[in-house]
Amino acid sequence: MSNAKSVLIKSVIKGHMRILGLFKQGASEKALYKLIKDFSLNLPCVLIASLYDVLATRSLLDENGESDKYFEFVLSLIDRYYEYMNKKNSFISGEDICNILNIKGPKVGEILEKANELIFRNKINSKEEAIEFIKSYK
Repeated sequence: MSNAKSVLIKSVIKGHMRILGLFKQGASEKALYKLIKDFSLNLPCVLIASLYDVLATRSLLDENGESDKYFEFVLSLIDRYYEYMNKKNSFISGEDICNILNIKGPKVGEILEKANELIFRNKINSKEEAIEFIKSYK
């Protein structure tokens, strides 16, 4: 089995119940962003596995419509994930940070991480806003 397949399977096993926990607790923006960081490209598979698991095991016992609410929650996470990934990939890169600030090294990753979090939280909504954030970052 390839390493990528192994990582995917481990992600699904490890993460599918985490989604239910976030739903039950009322996930914060910080917790949702951490979820995306932790599972990265495997997150859609984790979300779908979680949805299948919950709907298959709880739908017959669901008297207050929680399964429908969970379904909507997971669909909204899938939408947010793809929206974020599209924005993130088109707004800013490590190379942009190096060129704008004329720096290299770990500081580039730190700035990129903060910019990505702000993109996820809809605090940065364009390439221009991302560039302004980078220029103002100290």
